[in-house]
Amino acid sequence: MTATNDEWIGREEERCERILGSAVEAMAATLDLEHSPQAGEPLPPGWQWLFFNPVVRCNALGIDGHPRRGGFLPPIELPRRIWAGSRIRSLADLPVEAQATRRSRILKIENKTQSARSVKACRLKITLPDGTSRSGERITGDLDKWRIDADREEWDLWDTYFTTEAKPIPEFGMAESLGPGDQREGWLHFLARNTNSPEIQTCSMEVAVEDSLAITHLGAVNCSRHVPGKVHLSEESPA
Repeated sequence: MTATNDEWIGREEERCERILGSAVEAMAATLDLEHSPQAGEPLPPGWQWLFFNPVVRCNALGIDGHPRRGGFLPPIELPRRIWAGSRIRSLADLPVEAQATRRSRILKIENKTQSARSVKACRLKITLPDGTSRSGERITGDLDKWRIDADREEWDLWDTYFTTEAKPIPEFGMAESLGPGDQREGWLHFLARNTNSPEIQTCSMEVAVEDSLAITHLGAVNCSRHVPGKVHLSEESPA
């Protein structure tokens, strides 16, 4: 934080707006609700984000599409804004069609740094079509023994030829730290017991990755899934 940004601490902004029933009705339709709150009925929690949005001309927008900083917010020279989270306490109902006021105040400005993190553990959850679930046991340190068959296309003046090439499988690296925004590619090897090949191809999968700060990151598996057959032990490796 610079000395210039200190000038923004304590700055306030106030916006007044009516809680329009038309906007509430559109939100209810978007969520496929049977009932839309009517005039005088309380606005559902979280729906206040439909209102009090700034309207500015295009030439007053920043490169991130938000109003250019330097008005209510300080002119911090960072390319993207991230809403990290908030705590909301509801003191009273906000009726539909009521006139409402939002007051914002800047209490603190500070720079935050994020150190690099390493991956400590990976877990796999398998959910079968019947709703039952399985856990995948991660197998580490053996993918250098495996190969995956990849189709290779070659052609000449007379014909096109397709051959199969056994390519190595790089394992997902967990030793090196990941910095903010870093990307890493690699393969994960899991052993799923009491699950057959068709189920592996059609089930839903979720991977939980725990980092060095004991924070767990969840993600759906939407990449290729291969079972023994196309993936096989290399000819150099003992069975």
